[in-house]
Parts: sequence; C-alpha cells; structure tokens
Amino acid sequence: MNANAKTPELPNGVLYEIQKMYYDTAQAYNQYTLPTFTKVVPLSHILYGTDYPFAQPGTVTKGLTEFGFSAADLRAIERDNALALFPRLKTLMKDSVKKAVRDWLTDSEIEAMMLRRDLLVAHFTRLIAELGEEKVLY
Repeated sequence: MNANAKTPELPNGVLYEIQKMYYDTAQAYNQYTLPTFTKVVPLSHILYGTDYPFAQPGTVTKGLTEFGFSAADLRAIERDNALALFPRLKTLMKDSVKKAVRDWLTDSEIEAMMLRRDLLVAHFTRLIAELGEEKVLY
C-alpha cells in the first residue's frame, strides 16, 4: 500500500495518520533507525524515552547526540515537545478520545485511560507545586 493512498478509513492516507502521532526514542536512537525515523516523523512529535532498564538513558542520549541533532532539536526532544503536550493532556475529554479511537477501544478501556490521565496530571501538578516547574520539567 502506498503511504499516501487514500481509503474510506484513511481519507488523508497512512503517512498523514502516522505523522499525527507522537513517538519516543526508546528504540529509535541509533544510526540505523534515526535516519528513517526523522524523515517520517516530524521533530515536534519525537519525545525522549529509554525503555529503562532495557535501554539506558546514557545510551539513548549518546545516540541522539551522535546523530547530529542541534542543541535546540535535542532540547525539543528531551523536554519541550513533551511539555507542549501537558496542557492538551489536562484537557483531554472522554468524548474526544471515543471519537478518535472509534471501535478500537471499549468504554472500560477508555475509562481506564482517563483514570491514568487523571493520576498523571495530579501527580505532576503536585510535584510542580512542591518543587517548581524547572525542577520537575527540566
């Protein structure tokens, strides 16, 4: 299937849908995966991740640095891209999730996802209040 082929389920094509999602660097931090990864995924949709303990933070950071990202791009991947998602996470509503996932998730799965969202937002909001944004969202 052509990545730009349009279907009734994917009226804008597969590539369009792939580029709307966010991806972490847990298994995409080396010389083999990064060239394709960065051609397919917009930089603004790449988030730092490690899959610790399987991929160590130092190994991921080294791979990203050696790839040649600029300092601004590394800051975006390591912090700014995720930080930009936080307000959206806080306002995410069940109805919009249901619409986006259609029949792929059950109501109970969506409820569980929303509960996890509430716990994450509460946790980070508390940490920011106690420690300050710069120490939590570094």
